Amino acid sequence: MKALSKRNEEEGHSQFKAIAGGLGIGLNVVSLFALLWKLQSAGFYNVPRAGSTSGKVVQVLGATYLSTSLLLRWHNWLVKANYTELKRFQAFWKILRFSMLGSSSRLESSVLEQYTSPPHPAVNPFIKSKYLVGLPPPPPAPPRISPAKLLPHLLETRKEASSALLAHLQQPQNERLREYLEKKGARPPVA
Repeated sequence: MKALSKRNEEEGHSQFKAIAGGLGIGLNVVSLFALLWKLQSAGFYNVPRAGSTSGKVVQVLGATYLSTSLLLRWHNWLVKANYTELKRFQAFWKILRFSMLGSSSRLESSVLEQYTSPPHPAVNPFIKSKYLVGLPPPPPAPPRISPAKLLPHLLETRKEASSALLAHLQQPQNERLREYLEKKGARPPVA
């Protein structure tokens, strides 16, 4: 699946992850089932009523289901917590690096223009349509730069957007919108 997808096409990568993840979970469940069957045959855990083969199968399937579901819940909780902390640490590190570099690393507005527009989506070669014939080639992707160089512009843009939102919410006709947003848990920007 990965060989058939284009490099910058999101669908191919997500399909590859879904198929590989499903196969990985399936292999883990089968190996856990086999391990529990071997442990039961060796006498590590025996239930008095599980003397017949069908009783053993039910017992091993139940143990496999319980242990797999507990493992998945633990894994999802652990990954989510660690991923959140990793993203926080990465953001802190980028801001710290930018503040140490100072204003000498700022990009000029002509260079910054390349990074302000989103990239063109990749055309899927397997979709045939009369609308996709004769399209101009997408512009080349801008060269990769350090995110720390884009950070000051991002923070300035965020500050401008926050002040524009604050000005919009402070207008008298937007009182109901502000109350609705606060009721839903949004924190309005502060001047």
